[in-house]
Amino acid sequence: MSGMLGGGDITNTEARIGSLQLQQSSQGVPIQLVWGRARVYPNLLWFDDFEAIEHRTSQEAGKGGGTTVTNVTYTYAASLLMGLGAGLLGSVETIWRHKDKLVATTRTLPADTLTQREILDAGKVVTVTEAARWDATVEVVSLFDGVITDYTDVAGVYTFGASVAVGTIVDITYTTIPVVETLTAMQVAGFGQFGNGAIGQSVWSYLTTAHPDEAIGYSGVAYVAGTKFTLGGAAGLPQLSFEVNGRAQVGSGNVDANPADVITDLLTDPVYGAGFPAAQMDSLAAYRAWCAAAGLFVSPVWAERKGVFEYVSQLAKITHARPLWSVNTLKLVPMTTEALSSGTGSYTPAAEYSTPVYALTDDDFRDPVEETRGAPSDRFNRVSIKYRSRALDYADAVESAEDRASIDAFGLIEAPEVLEASEIASPDVAPVVAELLLREYMSDGGEYRFVLPISYDLLEPLDIVQIEDARIDLAPRAVRITEISEAGDDGSLQIVAEDVRVTGAVTQARQSAGGYSYASSPPSPASVQAVMMPTAATGNAQQLWLGVTAGDNWGGSSVWVSATGSDYRRVADVNVRAKMGTLASGIASASTELNPAQVLDVLVTGSTVLGSVSQVDADAYRSLLWVDGELMCYRDAALTAAARYDLGYLRRALYGTASPAHITGEPWLRLDDAIVKIDVPPADIGTTLFVKVTSRNALGTYLQGLEEVSAIQVTLTAHPSAPDAVQGLALTSPFISTYFEVNWASAPRATDYEAEVRDVADNLLRTVYTSAPVLRYLYADGLDDGDAKRNYTVKVRGRNTGGNGPWASLAISNPAPDAITGIADAGAGTSRTMSWDASAATDLAGYLARYSTTPGFDPAAGEGTSFHDGSATSAELTGLTVDTDYYVRVAAFDVWDRDIADLTWSAEYSFTA
Repeated sequence: MSGMLGGGDITNTEARIGSLQLQQSSQGVPIQLVWGRARVYPNLLWFDDFEAIEHRTSQEAGKGGGTTVTNVTYTYAASLLMGLGAGLLGSVETIWRHKDKLVATTRTLPADTLTQREILDAGKVVTVTEAARWDATVEVVSLFDGVITDYTDVAGVYTFGASVAVGTIVDITYTTIPVVETLTAMQVAGFGQFGNGAIGQSVWSYLTTAHPDEAIGYSGVAYVAGTKFTLGGAAGLPQLSFEVNGRAQVGSGNVDANPADVITDLLTDPVYGAGFPAAQMDSLAAYRAWCAAAGLFVSPVWAERKGVFEYVSQLAKITHARPLWSVNTLKLVPMTTEALSSGTGSYTPAAEYSTPVYALTDDDFRDPVEETRGAPSDRFNRVSIKYRSRALDYADAVESAEDRASIDAFGLIEAPEVLEASEIASPDVAPVVAELLLREYMSDGGEYRFVLPISYDLLEPLDIVQIEDARIDLAPRAVRITEISEAGDDGSLQIVAEDVRVTGAVTQARQSAGGYSYASSPPSPASVQAVMMPTAATGNAQQLWLGVTAGDNWGGSSVWVSATGSDYRRVADVNVRAKMGTLASGIASASTELNPAQVLDVLVTGSTVLGSVSQVDADAYRSLLWVDGELMCYRDAALTAAARYDLGYLRRALYGTASPAHITGEPWLRLDDAIVKIDVPPADIGTTLFVKVTSRNALGTYLQGLEEVSAIQVTLTAHPSAPDAVQGLALTSPFISTYFEVNWASAPRATDYEAEVRDVADNLLRTVYTSAPVLRYLYADGLDDGDAKRNYTVKVRGRNTGGNGPWASLAISNPAPDAITGIADAGAGTSRTMSWDASAATDLAGYLARYSTTPGFDPAAGEGTSFHDGSATSAELTGLTVDTDYYVRVAAFDVWDRDIADLTWSAEYSFTA
């Protein structure tokens, strides 16, 4: 501490963290399987040796430097072991730590002079830290006795003689030679151990020596491990991911895997495979050859809990093939009918899957062939796939293919779903998959149904036959069988077939909509629409939503923002075009939410399409649109011209927005998963935000700089926030009368309140809107709502133009009076005077009494005979039969309810007449 006149020292010490900070722990997490080369995210399997490392910095302060200020901070380290996947895995190629990419590197360690202090133990042998670079000894000095000469030095190993005592403190000064050192990504990141996941792999030696009680080998699990791993100043694990070499790489420079090898491995591996019998597995030689020739290679990372057939079907979809169970064997059949030869392989299709095995005519068919055919104008002429591009550090990338002739003829008809193909990592494979998918969609879409006699029972799905039927003028054509089922008791076969799709194979780069997209071509300009969203639609958050779209030569965009217009920061990457545009014609205002007859006439900007949605999705607002300030949704989308749609069955004025008339040219934006959402801090409301969107071309080889694009300016205008939750919801007084009343504290920002009264089964009985924070519910209200009940739930929430607040809930109960006691009888013969103790209920209204000659009778169910209904605590029971046993039960009722089913009945009292 400093003195009154200065001159003291000050030490500032930050709080020291005592253990590794983990966000969550999980049990039973699936171990991921990896083929090819892929980016994986690890699971922490073991950690210990948590260590706080102190750092001190000092500086002089005050006039004349009389005070020294010392700041003490800590960084942290721990030993840890992280699982990467099921073995066998190869090496780790790259490691990402947060946003830093760590790769193998080289460094030069210059010649140096180093001093190392040691206390000699009984062996009196010291190996210097840099023994591998040791050159020569400068001197050896005892801390207390000066220079020591009684030693030998060999390659950095010092052995001291008899004249040097055990316990001597020595300083060894030596020189080192310069060394060029190659470091792997593992070493750069701080990991010293890699386990490849072999069955029975050796235990990490560090565990054996330092933690023998925890020394296990993690058999079958590939892992990385390190000691004194740097955790930084927060003592938490950094966000790590690893590029690893998985199983079944093709080799010769190709780090991906052939899908045939992946499927075989997944199904039949004895350790982690699905247990599929190898004897029932086709060699997949033809499928393997097809994938190699077409360049269809993959690098899957699979860890989800789902059926193995889903994984097989996914690879079949990506590789333009279909799985087939044939003669007790699983096959995968490529859907191309053409041979293919390329630099990566050759493929010749099997005869039964490329040429007709039968030529069928109307003499073979029981009935005329039924033919259905879709119009060319209904075929998807643009398709997209999403994959994890190795060239972009495995970030999501989208590859599209389109048919320009079809687009020119019928307008853009985009496949409604992007094919998820995370198994693809190579940018060279993605265009091939997209083009094959497009050609499949664009092939002739005829479907045929016919019945054949049982003599054709050797036919299988995916066989090709030629059909001809003069009765319907069906010329000979090749079709592929898709389904076979029984057609009758005589064993006839119902066949469903489709036109053989002439898809061929992709042997060169595809042509984009505007011609071939060369690496030097700049991207299509991006169009941007910015919307400050109503808080009712954002969960009460102030958010700016952005939609970005562009023309054909577009491979994605980055969104940058600045408060000043000069210093920009990137806030989002966009890989999917937003659906947006302008109104082609105006629309009238609306006075109701549902407007099934209104039509919104829109023009679409960029290469996107609009599709209809289900009734359920429309009613749940899942087709939400922003139209110049109004939020609405639609059900029906009909293409009326190129890039022009009629949107019908509208729901308008959603989330508290107004529904005015709109005019031609006003902007609109579809609010779906393509939208970028930016949180706006309260302090920024009312300010101007500068937004720039830079784009890359379709090949990802031309990236715009910030200086190439203009900024748009957005005024951050606040929308009203929904009210806070209602507080203090409670009964005004006990529920013991002919009504109950609840009240609550006024909720901030609430203009009025919505209150619901519900029964114990959560059935809604009544909704009340009130500006006052109070609700009274009468006995008469209960009768109007079906029947007065003894138990209710009241729910209340505030409302305003920004939306509704969260519900507050209160359970309310008015129990029936307690059971009557003290029942007695007086008299004899055929009459009795029955009496009982008075009820203590404060809202008592009277008593009901019933009798029966059957023991155990239940008055609440209407059993027995009533002999009293009034306020008296006694009653006459007459007309009794001599020598007969009678049973009596009594209940008190209050002013709220006298329903026998809701009362508390006394214990049974019995006597004999």
